[in-house]
Amino acid sequence: MANPSFTGPDDQATRPPRRRPAQRPAEILDAAAQVFAQRGYDRATTREIASAAGVSEGTLYRYFSGKKGILLALLKDFMDKAMAEVSRMQAAQSGSFEELVAAMLASQIRAAHKRPFNLMLLQQTVLDPDVGRSFAQMNTQLRQAVAQQMAALEAQGALRQIDPFIAEEALGSTIMGLTVGAELGSYGWHREPLSPETLAAGIADVLMNGLRTRHKVRKSHKKEK
Repeated sequence: MANPSFTGPDDQATRPPRRRPAQRPAEILDAAAQVFAQRGYDRATTREIASAAGVSEGTLYRYFSGKKGILLALLKDFMDKAMAEVSRMQAAQSGSFEELVAAMLASQIRAAHKRPFNLMLLQQTVLDPDVGRSFAQMNTQLRQAVAQQMAALEAQGALRQIDPFIAEEALGSTIMGLTVGAELGSYGWHREPLSPETLAAGIADVLMNGLRTRHKVRKSHKKEK
């Protein structure tokens, strides 16, 4: 049964302003992520998604084959943007890599806030073989690209010598944890609200510099001088 909080596609009073047709696929995906997060994949309907996007259900089907098509499009869009972030590593130098990592983490956190579908997506990768295969294929390509960039940065001297796949695992797992945590934060799971930039800068610092006290010692030496 549809959630009464979702209005029908003809309820003009609650529709967002119409934009150009070229923007509609992205608007539908944004709306779908919200509907999936609130209703769950199985209970969500294309009618609810269309209403949340401010379009008719017929318009939705002009761009997507159905609910699964929307989910796969969300997954592809997410992975494409992640690959774009990885490509930025090619221009990184040793002095700017930490800032680049922080910017990448902040971008992923903001994306999770805008499209909170990661928890639902992880569930569907297990329950739906088609989604699982698509996710596995895209994730493998992404992780390989990250590992290659890590190896290149190590060769440039921007990173210390370490197995690039271990470095990729650390970064990839951190991103996954942060995006899931960003969604859980909407349910009050975080101990305190932090901006994406503040949280990302702190996590990047831990990733790049570790947790050992030697950094504090170095700072205290500077003060003594």
